[in-house]
Amino acid sequence: MAFLLACCQNDRVKLSQVRHFIAVAERGSLLSGAAELGVSQHVVTHSIRQLERELGTALFKRGKRSMALTPLGEMFLQRVSAAQRELDRACDEIGGTGGSTTGLVAIGMSAGPLASILPVALKAFRTRFTDTRVRIVEGDFAKLGSRVRDGILDFHVGPVTADRAVEGLMLDRLYDERRIVVGRAGHPLAGATSLAQIADAQWIAMSREEADPLHEPGGPSRLAVVVEAETALGAVTAVAASDALLVLPAGWAVRIEPFGLAVLPLSEKLDPLPIYMVTRTELPLTPAAAYLHDLIVQSSRSMAGPPAAK
Repeated sequence: MAFLLACCQNDRVKLSQVRHFIAVAERGSLLSGAAELGVSQHVVTHSIRQLERELGTALFKRGKRSMALTPLGEMFLQRVSAAQRELDRACDEIGGTGGSTTGLVAIGMSAGPLASILPVALKAFRTRFTDTRVRIVEGDFAKLGSRVRDGILDFHVGPVTADRAVEGLMLDRLYDERRIVVGRAGHPLAGATSLAQIADAQWIAMSREEADPLHEPGGPSRLAVVVEAETALGAVTAVAASDALLVLPAGWAVRIEPFGLAVLPLSEKLDPLPIYMVTRTELPLTPAAAYLHDLIVQSSRSMAGPPAAK
């Protein structure tokens, strides 16, 4: 840890050195890192060597064509990457205050909000922040919550099954998401009307929540998951090519027909999943991220059913 303390106390470490280090660390080679930054390989090599001298430790294990991080290099990358993201956000915030519409907003979303809320919110966002890039990462809270806490994502919208505080994060409940069960057209269980009838089915799952028990009486004690898909597109594609079933947010019901899927006519309703807006507690959102955040919250109010209690 001594080298991190030295970095904090050493005003000779330059921002350019940190940028060069991050570029090479992320791409694994001096050549690729230099190309990404638009500078010569000689400049990047000199910069990183100078940084290592200032810190008093090697950050890379050097190969003929590759640059692998040392354990201390991994630690340094995690810290300076977070600092770089905050610096970029600070620049975006100052620019947004001055009327600029450039910058980046990075968000995480689960499949339900991605289909039902984001289209309307994103359309309104683009009319105001015309030059701001939006990065969308699909996934559940278990996968993306840490990215919000680390500042990689500005916020996440999706189910959080445990209604509790998470260190470093603020959870605001938006609504309860209804769920449906779908299968391919002509599936042997296509006419199933009860959960008991599909208790022995095989399943496709996109999240841990879906692999947990379905709590309705007569429902399967635990889903027999045969395929795990990280995206809704991957999940519906897998279902269309198999006899497995899939639990989807109800908002996907109007989107599955082109994939050759149909909703099972179950008389019993699956337990809904609470959808949360997840943000960091320590730092405010940039103007662009705050605007998209507010649009998504507003769009969530149009979801069917009474407002969810916090």
